[in-house]
Amino acid sequence: MKFKLRDYQREAIDSARTSLTKCRAVIMKLFTGAGKTIIATKIIESVEKKGGRALFLAHTDELVLQFEEKLKRSTGMDTHVEKAERTAHDKGGSCVCASVQSLSRQNRLERYPSNHFNLIITDEVHRGASKTYQAIYDHFPDAKMIGLTATPFRTDEKSLGETFDEVCCDFGLKWGIDNGWLVPIESTTIPLSIDLSEVKSSHGDFQKGQLEDAISPMMENVADAMIEQGCKEQKVLVFLPTKAASKRFTKILQERGFNVSHLDGDTKDRKDVLHKFHNDHAAVLCNPMVLSVGYDEPTITTIIDLTPTKSTLLYIQKVGRGTRPLCGHFPEDSTAEQRKEIIAASTKPRMKILDFLWHGATHNLAHPARLFAKNKEVEAKMVEMAASGETQDLEEAEQEAREMLVSEREAQLAAHLKSLTDKKSLTFDPVMQAISIFDDTLLDWKPEVKWEGEPITEAQEAYLTRHGFDCTGFKRGFAKKVMDNLATRREQGMASPRMVRCLMKNGYPQAPKMKFDDAKAAMDRLSKQWDRINKYKKRR
Repeated sequence: MKFKLRDYQREAIDSARTSLTKCRAVIMKLFTGAGKTIIATKIIESVEKKGGRALFLAHTDELVLQFEEKLKRSTGMDTHVEKAERTAHDKGGSCVCASVQSLSRQNRLERYPSNHFNLIITDEVHRGASKTYQAIYDHFPDAKMIGLTATPFRTDEKSLGETFDEVCCDFGLKWGIDNGWLVPIESTTIPLSIDLSEVKSSHGDFQKGQLEDAISPMMENVADAMIEQGCKEQKVLVFLPTKAASKRFTKILQERGFNVSHLDGDTKDRKDVLHKFHNDHAAVLCNPMVLSVGYDEPTITTIIDLTPTKSTLLYIQKVGRGTRPLCGHFPEDSTAEQRKEIIAASTKPRMKILDFLWHGATHNLAHPARLFAKNKEVEAKMVEMAASGETQDLEEAEQEAREMLVSEREAQLAAHLKSLTDKKSLTFDPVMQAISIFDDTLLDWKPEVKWEGEPITEAQEAYLTRHGFDCTGFKRGFAKKVMDNLATRREQGMASPRMVRCLMKNGYPQAPKMKFDDAKAAMDRLSKQWDRINKYKKRR
């Protein structure tokens, strides 16, 4: 069975190929449902045609076996598995699909020569900064590497920059929705407080057993809220922290007349449960986090997450179970607008998140806002807006939150500029510099890959200094982002940073949005005013 690549999938593959001619390791950032498996199979197939060998790494046995099956079915390649009792070092073949936990063991790694693989593809590479992954990468030092992920940050926000050189493509969640490959997402905050203040954390996230203790007393209320939100007529996937919690909540929903099933890692009739859920018009499926990865079910319309997490990636994965459109195959050469029209006319024009008030969770808890917010300020504003309980389109809410913050920041910048003396007029806080070029993505910037965290280059510093920036503490990646912004503003005919700062200091609060010609005219008017003032002073 051959897969026909979508345009962005071809672009992603071409980008990776180009980047790997210049460096060893790249990250491909792809939204959930983008077809990471298809992309990986095409890349591995091209390695085989050149006489090379590839290694595919995944963190669960299920993902390893899923990929092996899809690779064989789509390419017919000679593929073997390295996990548990199965070994592949002596089997030959063009591709090995391996469990990280198994292959990272020294006795298994030593069976493979260091030059055995030409390419390593890592699924869910946000985990790839751990020691187990590094042991594998270090054992095959000459192999090129591609990491697949929905976001290049780990749960603990540790960058992959020490291993990977650059992000070669970025087709994230927002891009997928804007281009008609995913359904829009709306969120409703349910005014039901669940107290997490006593829940402890381990390994960077909440302890599942304590989460169960916090959630169990509220299950009846959650079930009642689901009835109020019309969940009996929807296809709902519910995530719970433990097997016992999932079974308990399933029973509570059954008592209220829901068509509901439970599934966990020990469910013997797993295929039957999933098949029934797929075919039912309206149903609820409860699970203790076993369906957060590798589960594709486009009929899901609503996600309820009763397993709060601090992990952005884990949250994205859970929500991603519901973002696929019902129409998985669009007409060939369809445009983004045509795809969005098809989605809007379907029985699943959007998906919904029911979000609860997690009281006492003060440590970076993932909310629906985080799916679209580009920095923590925007996320906080979106959470504040969501407290009203009204259903929000998350993209529209993000835009509204940003516009509200822009007004606040512009006033902040104007006040800051007025407080400066002429001598200090070129020295600004980095936050103020970001605001002055109307780019709030700079406010929460972090290096994602190796080169971005390197010191600013002399050429970058000279260029930015000429444009009125104090580059103290700038990293190479941050400097590039500022320079890209300046280039974009210049292409769009926008006011320069020097103009923005001067005009804002002299009573033009909307200066960041002004066109260059309008800003120049305003500067000319100011110049004439200053000339008149100076002449008046001289006469006196």
